[in-house]
Amino acid sequence: MQLSKTRSKTKTLALWFINNSRVLFWTTIALCLFCLPFLSKIEKDFSHKAFYKDNDPFLARYLDYEKNFGNDDKIVIIATHKSDFLSKTGKESIKQIHQSLQKVKEVVSVQSIYSYPLLKDIDDEIVQSNFLDEDKFDIIQNPDVNSFLITPDSKKVVFYLTLKNYHKEKPNYSIPVDSAKEILKELNLNNIKFAFTGTASLMDAVKKYTVQDLKVIFPLILCVIFLISYILFKNIIVSILTLSLTVITIIITLGLGYFIGIQLSSTTALIPQILLSICILDAIHILSYFALKGTQTGGEKTSLVETIQVNIVPTFLTSLTTSLGFFSLCFSDLKPIQD
Repeated sequence: MQLSKTRSKTKTLALWFINNSRVLFWTTIALCLFCLPFLSKIEKDFSHKAFYKDNDPFLARYLDYEKNFGNDDKIVIIATHKSDFLSKTGKESIKQIHQSLQKVKEVVSVQSIYSYPLLKDIDDEIVQSNFLDEDKFDIIQNPDVNSFLITPDSKKVVFYLTLKNYHKEKPNYSIPVDSAKEILKELNLNNIKFAFTGTASLMDAVKKYTVQDLKVIFPLILCVIFLISYILFKNIIVSILTLSLTVITIIITLGLGYFIGIQLSSTTALIPQILLSICILDAIHILSYFALKGTQTGGEKTSLVETIQVNIVPTFLTSLTTSLGFFSLCFSDLKPIQD
């Protein structure tokens, strides 16, 4: 008796979906088009500050420390010479690179062997001079710079670029990193290669690779899923429909996320992939059942009603339990996980 009532309710719901399919379709399309322009407006934050809430006491203490003593955001550039940095031309290259890097946007200071002071005690008087004026052997043997600003083989020199204090401002590390790369490229030093590290370079790389994944890998995944669905159903319309519904779901989700203040970070950038897996599973589950019933019954509407009746409860429950699982992350102390 209870089963009969349940089937009657699911059939009524299925018929309501079918009878109002046009309204539901155009409402979905309208919502998708409304959300689409806001995808580009989602804030991006790949710095360490993105992992803390604005009112986090530890972040407040850290920002207060930065305000008083400066920040730890640095771009570290490792220059590798083909022969020797402590030759006459090599020393000129160090000077040229150092002076050029002082022009990098949002950089407040540059430290290298060119600017590092050499202190000498001459007749009980402290005299400051430059390391590059010294003999190669004396420079390499000095523990103050050896393996810190220059390697023992004198083929690598390190430049430390300290960035401005962003304080509560969301830092865009791409600005100083891209500026440094452009300046070094303009120097056209063919005998020297440059490598970037440091907190700013690392965060910039995370941001760029995350965005690159969304632009390159995600469309590639869609193509693979399209091919798999076509192999399964042998119907190009079904394959297009499956991908269209998935993409629409992702657009609406991210668009609505913009209105509730979700930022794009290394964690929240996984939202499209998560939605993709859930949507594809439900779509293939429903479409395969519909295709099976289509071979056994004479009418498409009958097959559609039965497909909805059979699948609406299990697909709803799987979506609900998945939602509850992710909802539990709302209580995380880390903001990207909470988002």
